[in-house]
Amino acid sequence: MLKRMCEERPSDWDRYIGPLLFAYREAPQASTGFAPFELLYGRTVRGPMAILKEMWTSEVDNPETRSTYQYVLDLRERLEETCALARSELQESSRGTRSTITGRLKVASSNQTNQSESASDVVVNDELGVGQSHEVKRVLSKFTDVLTDVPGKTDVLKCDIKLTTDKPIKAKPYPVPLSMRDSLQEEVRKMIDMGVIEPSNSPYSSPVVLVPKPDGTKRFCVDYRKLNKVTTYEAEPMQTMTEIFSELSNDKYFSRIDLTKGYWQVEMTQSAKEKTAFVTPDGLWQFKTMPFGLVGAPAVFTRLMRTILRDVPNVVNYLDDILIHTETWDEHVECLELLFQTLRETD
Repeated sequence: MLKRMCEERPSDWDRYIGPLLFAYREAPQASTGFAPFELLYGRTVRGPMAILKEMWTSEVDNPETRSTYQYVLDLRERLEETCALARSELQESSRGTRSTITGRLKVASSNQTNQSESASDVVVNDELGVGQSHEVKRVLSKFTDVLTDVPGKTDVLKCDIKLTTDKPIKAKPYPVPLSMRDSLQEEVRKMIDMGVIEPSNSPYSSPVVLVPKPDGTKRFCVDYRKLNKVTTYEAEPMQTMTEIFSELSNDKYFSRIDLTKGYWQVEMTQSAKEKTAFVTPDGLWQFKTMPFGLVGAPAVFTRLMRTILRDVPNVVNYLDDILIHTETWDEHVECLELLFQTLRETD
């Protein structure tokens, strides 16, 4: 039975060990003619197999058994219908009372080379009035240096890495298929051009992998698991989704802002740079800015955003996603301008 389960459910067979053992123990054995449960308890145990048999054959001694199972099925159907109705009502309510401005805000860099997105790429909701749309475009035109997809650098704080050992952490590099060498070299070249990495002679070393994205491109990732195991964790609090949504209940206007490559806008301390070193077939490199994959990176970025947004009202964030939420339009425009100005000053 266990072999059959492994063949049918190779990815999660261990989740079914409990039910499988229960079924095994209530099934009569060919050698004894009795189930292990019968030999142990001296009576027949009504387990999952017995209940299924009763329901399929309608051989139910206690009529309440069937009604209980039917109640569970009916309850599940009612819950599904209620959830579907609630989603429909929520969409209708949202469509009728709330307007949004959606877009991707990119914190600017003094080096605008290779910029592919700008203020003209910000998406403004069609439900806004003509006057409101013009007002949004007026605000965006004042902050074209902020609305870019080229990551900048902030001097608010730097990322440090504190380890529990002084022994350098090294990991064997993963083999890179020849077909992916060009993609890897291209990713390294882009990071060099953006000032994200630099050549290294560090005693530390972590391997890299290229992970396919849904659009067919490759995502460059460094496997910092060995380094993370000896990294001192920072207990910086982060807001939960429940806390964030609770702040939005009475608001009608929303703007969603996405910081471009937010981690890469935080510089590393000089002592931490060598600890981020990674190896490719072309050599050893280290990060000048905070890389993805460090166990302490979310805490550092959360502290950064909390510091930057401290004096900006009606704003919540989750890592590099910022949401402006207000009840009135005039208040929303004021918050937009204040947020853009704050991001400009911290760049």
